[in-house]
Amino acid sequence: MYRVAPLSMYKRAAELASELSRHGVLCDVGGGTGNLYRALAVDEKNPLYYVLVDPDPGLTMEAPRTAQTEIVHGVAEALPLRRKACNVVVFFDSLHHFSNTSKAVEEAVRAAQCIVVEDIDKSRLIGKIIAWLEKLLGYPANFTSPRRLEQELGALGLKLGTSEYGQGLIPVYRIVGCMHGEEHGGAS
Repeated sequence: MYRVAPLSMYKRAAELASELSRHGVLCDVGGGTGNLYRALAVDEKNPLYYVLVDPDPGLTMEAPRTAQTEIVHGVAEALPLRRKACNVVVFFDSLHHFSNTSKAVEEAVRAAQCIVVEDIDKSRLIGKIIAWLEKLLGYPANFTSPRRLEQELGALGLKLGTSEYGQGLIPVYRIVGCMHGEEHGGAS
């Protein structure tokens, strides 16, 4: 699916991540082929450094490789990143693919100042169908409700800056959280 997904799907998450990273380091956890990077406006005016973390070498072989990109093979539940190595960690349609979503969120908080999560809302009919199909295909399909994720992020010390719901046919939610004291870059 990620090989044929339109880049416009990634636009809002890419904009938020770019704002929050402030020309720093953006870590795309579970980013597969690097479509989030392709959707970013990376140029001389936005010299963002992009780190793609994914366990699948088959997917990451298709990721862009530039002087501003790095590919790291690893899992979200044990991110191979130093503490606060990233300005922002993005989980774009990936959080539900991890075996332990709570541990993945904890690791993201350890590795970054801010987190952007965009994932499918399983509470709606289309979301339930997608979850069922993913289970059928053998994916973990560990969908977290937006409310539960907001509670987890708050308990880990993040201040929520944005919560958005719905996006066309596929029901998604987008949640942005940053460590207390961090600016939210207008991402509300």
